[in-house]
Amino acid sequence: MDEKELKLIIRKASNVAAKDEMKIKMLEYKMDFGSLLAKVTRSLN
Repeated sequence: MDEKELKLIIRKASNVAAKDEMKIKMLEYKMDFGSLLAKVTRSLN
């Protein structure tokens, strides 16, 4: 799953989710993915 697909999923989920709680969970997931991506990039270099 690349970043573009992830952003699309987050956008769809944000549109569907009316509850703030769901949006916060998606934001947390996005931040986790970002830190994971940073760790992978660091280990490759």
